Amino acid sequence: MRPSRTKSKNILLGVCSSAACFKALTLASALVKKGHAVKTVLSPSAAKLISPQLFGAVTKNEAFSEQFNPSLVSGDGHISLSDWADFYVIAPATANTIGKLASGICDNLLLTLAVSRRGALFIAPAMESRMWQNGFVGENVSKLKKSGVKFIGPVTGRLASGSTGPGRMSEAEDIIKKLPL
Repeated sequence: MRPSRTKSKNILLGVCSSAACFKALTLASALVKKGHAVKTVLSPSAAKLISPQLFGAVTKNEAFSEQFNPSLVSGDGHISLSDWADFYVIAPATANTIGKLASGICDNLLLTLAVSRRGALFIAPAMESRMWQNGFVGENVSKLKKSGVKFIGPVTGRLASGSTGPGRMSEAEDIIKKLPL
């Protein structure tokens, strides 16, 4: 029997409001199956697209979407999740979230945790091609890369609009291959 490469990790999974948010559920499930602890934080808009309870059921941990959740009032409160995590993955990440991160804006829990994190940040973008190829988005991605943020994808494929092009979120297994597990 081959020994495990590494120990179990504590992974914070951020989910933005994108048509690709269902893929985040697949990612959470795959990470849990590999023996990792996953806690999920959804942007308020994402929580309207996909139920936080689904993530809770898959990860066996409460999923969060509110900046000042009563469950987070002890210790450092709303930033305590960033202390728990070995690293943070935002998948899918929208152009809106990427832009706010590049500017240090913390107007929801997902962004607050990204800015207050101690571990590495991995971003798996998901958006229409015209958005991904926009100069403003490119500048924000460059700024985040220069500060050490790692991007996984996007890939070229079928998008929510039905068109094909760059902007499709990477598949769960491809994201997992790029994480420090």
